[in-house]
Amino acid sequence: MFVAGVAAALTASSAWVCALPLAWPLVALAGLATAAVYGADRLFDAAPADAANVPARAAWVAAHRRLLGVQVLLASAGTAALALTLPLRTQLALLVLGGCTGLYGLRLVPVLRRFLTPIKPLTIGALWAGGSVWIPHVQAGLPLGLDDGAVLAARALHVVCGCLLFDLRDLAGDAASGERTWAARWGRRGTLGVCWGLVGAAAALLVLGLGREAPQRALPDLVTSAAFAALLVRPRVDLRRYCALGVDGALGLPGLVAWLLSGP
Repeated sequence: MFVAGVAAALTASSAWVCALPLAWPLVALAGLATAAVYGADRLFDAAPADAANVPARAAWVAAHRRLLGVQVLLASAGTAALALTLPLRTQLALLVLGGCTGLYGLRLVPVLRRFLTPIKPLTIGALWAGGSVWIPHVQAGLPLGLDDGAVLAARALHVVCGCLLFDLRDLAGDAASGERTWAARWGRRGTLGVCWGLVGAAAALLVLGLGREAPQRALPDLVTSAAFAALLVRPRVDLRRYCALGVDGALGLPGLVAWLLSGP
């Protein structure tokens, strides 16, 4: 699953961006946990709008539910096994993120779905930022500094922007099925405006937080800001075709850039 590799790459990038020891078990855990959560989401949250929004994916899930279930089971087992090898402080921090994941999962309860759908982007942003920045600091036994907090906040803003772009891609199907996402409330123009604000705020945080002490360490996540800006500058691009690759790829760019900058 591409998004699992993106999560692993983003977590690995924090070693260079935040000057931390590279903990490979955390990198593997990030990929496995993401595969488990996203796989379970596909398996159990088959929203009526999916057939209209992502027909190819909906058809694949319907035809391969057993295979998807095996993926979720194996990824969950791998996540648990890796978590048991980590220090207690890291395990406790992972439980906090697990609570956020549980909140995300409560959307499956029909009576709660309408209340939790609007906070879905915020929850996903917190999970990705916390998993890629906060958890590596806990593993290393180091507190978050102001520069680290800027990276964490910028990554959360990037992920929220990505969620809004996915909602924009699914706008027609969500509106038809009564799914009240922010994109459905704001419309195309309003959603794009908010996305521009999120990307600008993320870039400003990176420049202000890292620009004086370690400007080179801001570069991997600034590349993500630039990639999102490239997606937004041409809003008529077919989001249905390119959104997943563009958004997920942009989020994984810090891993590639940090690897290139770290040298041999």
